[in-house]
Amino acid sequence: MPACSCPAVVAPGMYFVGQQSIACPKGKYQPRYLAKTALSAKACLSCPRGKTTRATGAISPTQCSALKAGFYVLALAAPGNSTSSATPSPIVEVQECPEGTYQPYEGEVPVFNCTACGLGLKTDTTGSVSGDACYVDEGYGSRAEGGVLTAYPCPADTFRQLVAYGITPLDCEPCATGTSTQGRTGTRSEAGCDGHAAGYGLNDVGIITQCPVGYFNPASPVPADPANPQVQWLPCTACKFGRSTLNDPAKQAATTDCLPKPGYGLQLPEGSFSFTFEQLQAEAAARQLNTSALLAELPMELCPEGTFSAPPTWAAGLDATAKALAQTCQTCSNGAVTTPGSNGATSCSRADCPAGSQKDGAGGCKLCAIGTFKDGTAGRCEACDNQYFDLFNSDLGMVPATTLAPGASSPDQCVPTVFSIEPDMPGRMLHPGRSDDFVTYGSTAGLKACINKCTIGSICIAGRERNTGACKVATYAAAATANAQQQGAARATVHVRTESGGYTAFLSVHTWDNSAAADVPDMPASAADAAAGLVNCKATCTAATGCVAVVYKYAAAVCTFKAASQDASWVGYEAAVVMK
Repeated sequence: MPACSCPAVVAPGMYFVGQQSIACPKGKYQPRYLAKTALSAKACLSCPRGKTTRATGAISPTQCSALKAGFYVLALAAPGNSTSSATPSPIVEVQECPEGTYQPYEGEVPVFNCTACGLGLKTDTTGSVSGDACYVDEGYGSRAEGGVLTAYPCPADTFRQLVAYGITPLDCEPCATGTSTQGRTGTRSEAGCDGHAAGYGLNDVGIITQCPVGYFNPASPVPADPANPQVQWLPCTACKFGRSTLNDPAKQAATTDCLPKPGYGLQLPEGSFSFTFEQLQAEAAARQLNTSALLAELPMELCPEGTFSAPPTWAAGLDATAKALAQTCQTCSNGAVTTPGSNGATSCSRADCPAGSQKDGAGGCKLCAIGTFKDGTAGRCEACDNQYFDLFNSDLGMVPATTLAPGASSPDQCVPTVFSIEPDMPGRMLHPGRSDDFVTYGSTAGLKACINKCTIGSICIAGRERNTGACKVATYAAAATANAQQQGAARATVHVRTESGGYTAFLSVHTWDNSAAADVPDMPASAADAAAGLVNCKATCTAATGCVAVVYKYAAAVCTFKAASQDASWVGYEAAVVMK
């Protein structure tokens, strides 16, 4: 066809729009000269379905020779129709790629198959041109298996909330720590993590956390109707007496994970710690339980003297016999002895601890605690007996007794926790406090009621006026900023001695001088230091005529004495110093 330079027409391969001629896009052609005003000049003709052109500006349907992306070839023209042996046979029949596949190539080289997205992957429509159109549903992940991308349902305790497009492997997301899907797979959102994992449970403020040591919790049960699960968050359960768990959620899943605490042992029958594995098996059979269940059910108590139990270290593959024996109290060899509740064979010892100390359960000795004593080399520390308080015919009667430092080796070192400061003057009471230290309360029924106004953990001077019942109390303690050892030191620096049937108090500066503002840096480092620092002060006071109290300032190692003089303000009072 001869070329035309007519300004009123559109050339082949072009179309007219917006007062200009534009080349037909790929996939379209226009074979004729057309008047610009003609309707057919407004658009190009489309290639057959699934075919396209190699370039823009096509003028003939024969140029629709390329395969379009999203399609594959069903048939080619017969070889005789090809113009050249080097040119592929023309494509005569194509088909759109089905759902779940894609085909990105576009050209004259025939493509006979679409590419599958992968096993279980989908596309929204047919004719997809890219792997980006492939996706896995909510509740599924994808991974390569044998070179094929494969979709899989999210395992238990995982989920996938969004549809994921593309052909890159994608994992499911784990449930939050401690939560579970209650055994369900294919969970589509985090809301499906509505149970708790083994070893986790609901705490006091409604949060799922790991069970504390000594507690267990199985995983939330699989719901009877997986389609309508109920949130099942249960609290952890405490192990029975004498048992505990390891600090590992995987080993806090059942009552059988409650292992004996060190120093405790099983009893079969109750009261008997000695049994063979054969006896254990027979008992399990009689109760219709397996051995592990019976071990978890048997009562547990402290191992008695002369026995011990080992710490519960369960090695992998530990057989039932070894596990049973590890939970019994074993007798020390060669007649060695232990204290009750001893942990491990190293606690067995033939050597007795000296007076003032007892075995520590780990092969050594420890000082008797404050309030106890031991006057020989055998046995355990004993608690001080109560002592009678009869000053001014008070109503206190028997009062608890204590020691003033650890390591007491005689009952003579036990002193009452209530004692008087008395100068052998009937009806008189000397006190080592200052007048403005005292608080006066209303009438009390007796000295006991007055003493009850003393603060627990403090040292106080309490006095009750006989006629009116009025109660005066001065409370002394370590400063609030003192640490635990210093607070113990302040208590220990109250010392007493027998004198004419009464007791004399020795108070440290921290109890004497308005201790709410006590000089903490001046506090003794420990109760033992406080006691040692008063040795000379006590000896001097004992020898001094009329000395009834000592003030000891730790840093300066200075002693100040209170002499026995009348205090008119206490005439007619029954009074005492109290260690609460």
